[in-house]
Amino acid sequence: MNWNRKLMLGCRRAAWSLVAGLALATGLAMAEPVEKDSAEFELKNSASQIFDGDALQNSWVNAGGALEFKLNDGFLTIDSPTNNGWVQHDNGETPWEVGTADGESWTAEIRVRLANDDGNGIVIWGANGTERGILHINTNHTKMFNAEVIDENDNTGGFNTFRIAFDWDDDLYYVWRNGALLNPDGAIAQAGTSKNRFIVGDCCSSFPMTSVDLEYIRYDTTGSYSPPPAPAKVAKNPESATVKVGDSVTFSAAFDGPITSYQWLKDGEAIEGAVGASYTIEFATNDHAGEYKLHGGNVIEDVVTEGATLTVLVDEVLPTIASASASDTFDTVTLVFSEPMDASSTAAKGNYSFADNALSVEGAALKNASTVVLTTSKQAEGGVYSLSVAGVKDESGNAIAADTSVEIHGFVFARGYLKFEYFADITGILVEDLTEDEKYQNNAVDEVLYLSAFDTKTAFDRKGDNYGARISGWLLPDRSGDYGFFIASDDAGELYISSDETKENLEIVVQELNWSNQFEEGGDEEGYPFDPFVAGNRYYTELIYKEGGGGDGAMIAWRHVDDEETISISKLKPISGQHIGTYVDPAGSSIKITRQPQSLTAPVNATVSLSVTAEGSSAVGSFVQYQWQKNGADIAGATGPVLELSGYTLNDNGAVYTAVCSVPGMEIVSAEAKLTVVVDDEAPTVVSTTAEGNLVTVEFSEPLRTDSSAVATTTSRDSAEFEFTAAAKDIHDGDALLGDWVNAGGDLEYELTDDYLTLVAPSNNGWLQHDNGSTVWEKGTADGGSWTVEIRVRLADDDGNGMVIWAANGKERGIMQINANNTQKYGKAILDESDNTDAFHTFRMAFEAGSGSYYFWRDGQLLDVEGAPRQAGTGKNRLIVGDCCSSFPMTSVDLEYIRYDTTGAYAPAGDVVTQGANSLANYSIAGATITGIIVQEDGKTVVLTVDGKIDGGDSSLVIKGVADLAGNSIAETTVVIPASGPKITPLGSADFELVAASGDIYDGETLLNGWVNTGGVLEFEKHDEYVSLNITAKNGWLQHDNNESVWETGVADGGSWTAEVRVRLANDEGNAIVIWGANGAERNILQINTGNTQTLSGTVLDESDNTDGFHTFRLAFEAQDGLYYVWRDGQLLTPDGLAKQAGTSKNRLIIGDCCGGIPMTSVDLAYIRYDTTGAFSPPPITERDSAGFELVAASGDIYDGEALLNGWVNTGGVLEFEKHDEYVSLNITAKNGWLQHDNNESVWETGVADGGSWTAEVRVRLANDEGNAIVIWGANGAERNILQINTGNTQTLSGTVLDESDNTDGFHTFRLAFEAQDGLYYVWRDGQLLTPDGLAKQAGTSKNRLIIGDCCGGIPMTSVDLAYIRYDTTGAFSPAPAVAVTEPPTLSIVNNGDGTVTVTFDGKLQAAASVNGPWQNVDAPSPLTLPANQAMQFGRAVR
Repeated sequence: MNWNRKLMLGCRRAAWSLVAGLALATGLAMAEPVEKDSAEFELKNSASQIFDGDALQNSWVNAGGALEFKLNDGFLTIDSPTNNGWVQHDNGETPWEVGTADGESWTAEIRVRLANDDGNGIVIWGANGTERGILHINTNHTKMFNAEVIDENDNTGGFNTFRIAFDWDDDLYYVWRNGALLNPDGAIAQAGTSKNRFIVGDCCSSFPMTSVDLEYIRYDTTGSYSPPPAPAKVAKNPESATVKVGDSVTFSAAFDGPITSYQWLKDGEAIEGAVGASYTIEFATNDHAGEYKLHGGNVIEDVVTEGATLTVLVDEVLPTIASASASDTFDTVTLVFSEPMDASSTAAKGNYSFADNALSVEGAALKNASTVVLTTSKQAEGGVYSLSVAGVKDESGNAIAADTSVEIHGFVFARGYLKFEYFADITGILVEDLTEDEKYQNNAVDEVLYLSAFDTKTAFDRKGDNYGARISGWLLPDRSGDYGFFIASDDAGELYISSDETKENLEIVVQELNWSNQFEEGGDEEGYPFDPFVAGNRYYTELIYKEGGGGDGAMIAWRHVDDEETISISKLKPISGQHIGTYVDPAGSSIKITRQPQSLTAPVNATVSLSVTAEGSSAVGSFVQYQWQKNGADIAGATGPVLELSGYTLNDNGAVYTAVCSVPGMEIVSAEAKLTVVVDDEAPTVVSTTAEGNLVTVEFSEPLRTDSSAVATTTSRDSAEFEFTAAAKDIHDGDALLGDWVNAGGDLEYELTDDYLTLVAPSNNGWLQHDNGSTVWEKGTADGGSWTVEIRVRLADDDGNGMVIWAANGKERGIMQINANNTQKYGKAILDESDNTDAFHTFRMAFEAGSGSYYFWRDGQLLDVEGAPRQAGTGKNRLIVGDCCSSFPMTSVDLEYIRYDTTGAYAPAGDVVTQGANSLANYSIAGATITGIIVQEDGKTVVLTVDGKIDGGDSSLVIKGVADLAGNSIAETTVVIPASGPKITPLGSADFELVAASGDIYDGETLLNGWVNTGGVLEFEKHDEYVSLNITAKNGWLQHDNNESVWETGVADGGSWTAEVRVRLANDEGNAIVIWGANGAERNILQINTGNTQTLSGTVLDESDNTDGFHTFRLAFEAQDGLYYVWRDGQLLTPDGLAKQAGTSKNRLIIGDCCGGIPMTSVDLAYIRYDTTGAFSPPPITERDSAGFELVAASGDIYDGEALLNGWVNTGGVLEFEKHDEYVSLNITAKNGWLQHDNNESVWETGVADGGSWTAEVRVRLANDEGNAIVIWGANGAERNILQINTGNTQTLSGTVLDESDNTDGFHTFRLAFEAQDGLYYVWRDGQLLTPDGLAKQAGTSKNRLIIGDCCGGIPMTSVDLAYIRYDTTGAFSPAPAVAVTEPPTLSIVNNGDGTVTVTFDGKLQAAASVNGPWQNVDAPSPLTLPANQAMQFGRAVR
């Protein structure tokens, strides 16, 4: 958190104030400004002398926020995209700076026209080194800063001349607009200042200048001058016009010379509010006819234009009815006419009649100029009436055509909806704030919506602030009895329910007095109507709620009294559409069917569906309701666009289905869909297979069966039908092993008899293995999927004799141990205690990938019904039969056969094969795992989600068991997966083609190695670890541009590329930087802002702070799919990729501000790296707190004061242990002693057996002994790495120092992680990454162990305090970021009484000329004393 404390530093001009006071006290005469034409001023710059179309000229600079300039013919347009930007005369020698150095009188004049934007304004800001005056020119008034308005003329209609003059003698400012003095008494100074500068623009953030046209700037520092009086004359007279009633017309005029005010006259009388250079009449009537003139004020003599005559033609157009509608009160009709109407004729009820006297007109009233409301007798629901209108006239007396008639539709009841009435701009949070408001009492509804449940979220998520709402309609219970009601509203709300369908009997039932977004029991939020409901009746209801600020909305739930025991408060849902209804206007309703249901042929007992799609429009919106029918009769509950059919028989053959689609007041019946029921005996086939990324899509020949809860299952198969079957003679022929069988590990001896093969092991650790690199096992288990193994053996009755089935699928392994007198699973858990020496017995082990469980059988009997979890990870896919581990001392075994199948997990008998297209058991891909399945709407397209590598053209998908709707299963089918989509592989940026540290880009004097500053000018400042890029004008950037750069030559083929930068942005308003990459064909731009990361088009990808430290951004273009991908600090922000932004013929890389809309100020750059050979993602390391690791061992879990615990052993040299409350001390008496987790079943040894990723963390404090050190030594059976922690630094074993911090001053946390995918190690100390580019392994090893201590003689550990050891073998994990708790800095100032001030602070002191920055560090310790002549500044302390 960045804490700021701000105050003003420096002192006002006390000496000047004293002089002024003396002058007044002695009664010196105050001088008045003398006349001087601005054409004679010292400085006279026209628009083109300020900006020539390309750049500012003549020492004019853009200070503060960035401005945009456009030179037009005779004037300069200045646009301000951000606050606080201005033009300033600033080169140290301008006439202003030189002339005002004496602190005396001056005069400035500008001629401007403001755009008519809300709040638009501009200032003239003049300072003479002692004080300043600010003139604020707004769109509709002029004033001195922080003073009263001195003129209220419009400043947007044309150019106006403004002059401000400071008179030193009387210390007052005078202001003129178009030659007229606006403040005869003058204005006092705004504030003291040490600056002498002249500003035109937005110098203060409270003046949000948008766009201003400027003709010239002129000033004179030799005195205070008033403008010479100048006459004005008419330059353009208004033009006469002829219009019809209802037309719009505009008069405009112009004057030469200064005009102080405008006033339009009609027939010699002033028109109220017509005080601009033009005057518009939006809706002309006969009353507007007459003569129009413009009166212009002038300091010498006012001028008046000639008159312009407005002729309004006689209205001969007859009025017509634009719209006519009934209401849900069933007693009013609203008519809207085409023009304003005569009040007396429209209010005569005799001018209206209904055909056949179907309704009577009780009254008529003019609601507004063109709207009439009729009161009628009671209208019928859905009734259609013909209304005749005669005798009503418009304002010109034209009567409506005598034969005018219009159709009126009575409202209809729409089940499924409630009416929502919106009352805007009403403050407060209480219901009475709404009901007592005049707007609500007059029923002045701003908007009507319809809800499809008793929940506002069915119509909107947020409606805004400061409004009220009324929700009304009828409740439609389908069960009789008492109901409880529950309210949740934001803010207060009240629910009323009538005892019948009328509005007269409403009673309050529940209320929310404050606000809530969830239902609550008890109190006012739960209530019951006075009478029980009767099923089938309607009950009128109203919910009134009030919204103040923040969240909003409301919802109502109900619960039948009989359901109180089964439906808890947490399970309540808003009342659904089937239980609500309201009346709506059916006029204008329309509906059409866009997709008709199709006849279908389906097998007996299948589940199929019919669907219809309709588009509707009505008062309730686009909602459409459905009712399916079979042979013309409604099907109960079939009220959706999809009708599922199941359980039909041959008797249903020929059934006809239709769908009635409706909107309020209109319905349409779909085409007929005929069901043909057949007997299907054809199995489905695969039509096509495609791949995209990690998705594989399979299209089958017909719709498939799905299982409601499909999972991978263990199914039945006789081993004689396995993929691979090998009898004894197929394994060994008496002389040698056959068919790719090999003797691995220790030597075995073989003896073949007629029916079996005897295996004799003269030494431990010998086994049979199927191993030629392409055996059925090796190929079949490459996908990490299910498998089954079966052997038939008899063991010799030797002491300790045993053997194993050891099977692995490249990801994990399972071991079944068969001993002479029992059968065990790995881990020595006994499954069966039967004798295995008395005869041949059949043993089967199966791994079921869906559940991740192993199952074991002996002679067909399942030994573990629940299954066993995985034993350990492994990178091998092999099958072993024999003694694979020295703890299994096999002596002699007779073997009849070995059989296996890699297509699934199979039981000897029992389970039914799943036929669902959504069952994982029915699909397998070599080298990958299928983790998810989606069967699409057509029923025959299946999308598989795959975890693992899919190489197009090399991967195969095996499909089996999938059945069609009739239950016909597909024959086992293998299809080749074609080439898939984007090819993005991990690569650390340290291995990129071009790696440029900050020192490779800028050496402190000049740019290096082909890097150039292009566009606007950048300033560079070299630091030890980074270079600061500071921009003085928009559009400046770094570019690799020597025509032979790696980028330019590498991307010339238009292919893939990756760029990465590490930057920290200054916390300046609007500060941003871009990565702009182009390959000669297309380009993309990543915009990094202070508070977010986004595309140039404005799509925000991340909202993290980019100013709090250095962050790494990577942008990659993948040419195969034509998409861009973005990472921030290793996190992918665009999982679906981004389309290119524009084509380009350039091939270049830009870092900086390439576009004018990105106002970069200051950015610290650590490095730029890029690679043009491909699209690369960062190496995959994710966050995990070590408290969640697989193994978490506190000091007390390692040593209890007497002995080591939980498998921890002292290996190598002898260690001595001393227990403390929070740690254990390790003291070594001889070199080379360490702690190791070593019980053959430790989490480490089993977890890293696959050679995969791992992470280890220790928290230690080293004794400050000479040479004292400790290591973390991690090995995964394939390679190892060693982190050496010394008293004064942290290093690799090879001597590379990673950190030079003291490791004796307290406990510190060290983490070492191995990421298998990129083969690199990463190190953190106290959460700080010491190896951003990773470390290569140090050596290969066959051991898988973790060591903490002194494993190597060159590391003379003496004494180390150990708080904990934690590790995880499931991946490489970075530490979770710590939440920094920072105390706010303090800042105080003391006036020393001698003109100096003393500032005391902690943290870092910063100063700025403006409260909005930019801030600069003050290089001084606390306390700091500022001299009396210190310029005014703002200060803050930050951490």
